[in-house]
Amino acid sequence: MKLNGKVAWVIGGSSGIGAAVARELLRRGATVAISARRKEQLHDVAGGDMLVLPADVTDAAAIAAAAARVRQELGPIDLAVLSAGYWKQMNPADWDTGVFDQHLRVNLAGMSNAIAAVLPGMLQRHHGVIAGIASVAGYRGLAGAEAYGATKAAQINLLESLRVHLARTGVQVTTVCPGFVRTDLTAGNPFPMPFIIDPGQAARSICDGLERERTEIVFPAPMALLMKAARLVPTRAWTALWKSTSLPDTRPAEHPRPRPPEAKDTMKLLKTVVVGKPLDAVFGYLCDFTTTTDWDPGTVTTVRRDGNGGVGTTYLNTSTFLGRTTQLTYVVEELVDHELIQLRGENKTVIAVDTLTFRPVASGTEVTYAAEFTFKGLSRMVAPLLKPAFERLGNQAEAGMRKALNRL
Repeated sequence: MKLNGKVAWVIGGSSGIGAAVARELLRRGATVAISARRKEQLHDVAGGDMLVLPADVTDAAAIAAAAARVRQELGPIDLAVLSAGYWKQMNPADWDTGVFDQHLRVNLAGMSNAIAAVLPGMLQRHHGVIAGIASVAGYRGLAGAEAYGATKAAQINLLESLRVHLARTGVQVTTVCPGFVRTDLTAGNPFPMPFIIDPGQAARSICDGLERERTEIVFPAPMALLMKAARLVPTRAWTALWKSTSLPDTRPAEHPRPRPPEAKDTMKLLKTVVVGKPLDAVFGYLCDFTTTTDWDPGTVTTVRRDGNGGVGTTYLNTSTFLGRTTQLTYVVEELVDHELIQLRGENKTVIAVDTLTFRPVASGTEVTYAAEFTFKGLSRMVAPLLKPAFERLGNQAEAGMRKALNRL
């Protein structure tokens, strides 16, 4: 499907993927209309170059009226991109039916309302494309995504059912399953989001897939591979994986039972640096953990919160990793003068243990840097795919440490 000259309607176009797709469609020569609840944001996205039609996807009549306006002002709809979405993490210990119902209203009923608004006209003309944006979260059940994942799985099934039902009509249905995209929906996620991409990159992937007339568009490739592989994991094994994670205990307080031990899903780095500097200078520099801002490429800031640098001293470390900013509170757990310093950092998703050992050698000082990361909760699922990123981080830290020590 060549997008140039086509009439495209993006529902959920006020931000995130929808807004980026609308801009990309315009760049590729399409005539674009956008709808969502937030009128001002729609106008910001449109920039005067798109037809703005505020409408709430949960209101079937409003969506039908907006579709009629698109046809009246721009012509028959060639492409409808259904991008409206809602996400909020669930807690089984405090089950919120209101949150669950909102997922149903926006993600599932909203998609139904949009299909109802565009499908009759497409069937009448034997032409048109409906592109529904679901998610790889619909491939398997994920802890915390009981509502979101259920509606995304339903969307995937809905779009596939519709596609096979319309196979002889000339109307095409495309299922879009993104991985993590940097949007308002993902901004508050408290867990690592591997391979996260910007909305612009997502929009290009979607529009490329539409022009190639693909029935399924899944991106980015590493996340697509991970989640497609997850569908092949037997149910018992999938449950066992999550059972061993450090998820909140949802059992009633009056019936406590021992929690299973955490599985040791760890990532380890080991680097050795030899520099022609005296041991006193090297140890004095590195045992002050605030110097990580000089040599650790991921560190943004490290601030000593209390203590004198000895055992029990705490540091607040702010770092960036895979496009996200994270904070860990580190505690000095062991300190042997001129020989060793070990710190342990922890947040909701990872436990990090950093160990620096020092040894005098003929040419100066040898420093061995060992880092061990143990993942918790949702992070465990993606830990194997983080290995290349951690290895790059380790290589950069080794180079940074050598450069910083040589400046002493």
